[in-house]
Amino acid sequence: RLRAEVSMPGAGELRPALLDGEHRSLHQWPPVAKAPGKHVLELPLNGQPDGTYYFELATATQRTVRRFNLARA
Repeated sequence: RLRAEVSMPGAGELRPALLDGEHRSLHQWPPVAKAPGKHVLELPLNGQPDGTYYFELATATQRTVRRFNLARA
């Protein structure tokens, strides 16, 4: 599972996505409506192999991308 902590200044819809190392879309989770405040998203990775990925979180006004390494123990 991918866990992301999000702080929302106002109510809005979050559109999370998983990107490969070259920023191509691999998977998009369903949009989630959230109220203002702090939230934790836990998203399944659907059996992705170990490697480097990017997590994209988009709203109506902003897009944030963060790199992460997936390594199962």
